[in-house]
Amino acid sequence: MSGGICPARVAAADVQAAVASEGRVPPPVELAAFRIAQEAIANAVRHGSPPIFVRCRTAPDALSLSIEDAGRGLTRMAEPDRTVPGRLGLLNMQQRAEQVGARLEWRQPESGGTLVALEWHATLS
Repeated sequence: MSGGICPARVAAADVQAAVASEGRVPPPVELAAFRIAQEAIANAVRHGSPPIFVRCRTAPDALSLSIEDAGRGLTRMAEPDRTVPGRLGLLNMQQRAEQVGARLEWRQPESGGTLVALEWHATLS
């Protein structure tokens, strides 16, 4: 098993990543997870506050990914809405997750901020 914590700065935001891998998931799942992480991190940088934590664990039959920031949290405006320009990020993430049979959730933890979590298991898809 490989992994570790990798601190970085993205657009003046502190980002910490913890990755643990016991193998790779299928390529479509890997791509969906990458694109979801990309969108969630961009949203955290744009709308949240540092620090931003990215956690990912993979095995050939499972993937768990979470992106969490310390911002003000979600508002009603954060809900996916095809009719509002600029509100497609969550909708796109949700569609990517559904395409590979994964479960995506976003919520405001009790501690505040925003948490985006993706779970995929080979038995779910």
